[in-house]
Amino acid sequence: MKINVKSAGDAFFVAMNMEKRAIRIYERMLEIVDDEGIKETINTILEEEREHLCTFCSWLDDSYGISENRRLLELQAEEILFPGGLMELVRKGGAESQTALIEYAAEQEILAMEYYEEFAKLCEGEAKNAFLAIALEEKEHLDTLMAMKGN
Repeated sequence: MKINVKSAGDAFFVAMNMEKRAIRIYERMLEIVDDEGIKETINTILEEEREHLCTFCSWLDDSYGISENRRLLELQAEEILFPGGLMELVRKGGAESQTALIEYAAEQEILAMEYYEEFAKLCEGEAKNAFLAIALEEKEHLDTLMAMKGN
């Protein structure tokens, strides 16, 4: 999907909205899942997503401008991670078992990592380094998820 990101501010805004979407999906999952193992996995993932949101919010607050396309950017961000929302996750079997959830979450981590690496290419200096660091964290989250799956 082509994202209309024109500046570091746009990139941080989209990233912030990507993380917000992930958080909303996982919080809603907690409401529908009964399995304690799955809930534990969701809470672990949620903690990491909330940390990323705080990071992106702090960078955005450092006065990177956001283009006039704020609403378009929000809508596009909604389609990057968890397209189709919670219902799509459920349809794809992501709520059926801890392994299925981990596999679905891993797919989302890969997508996020790819977008953050692309956003880094649009930025310079500290903004670029921030996206590269978050992309690396997403890779670490992916590794953690894969280790959880192996158990």
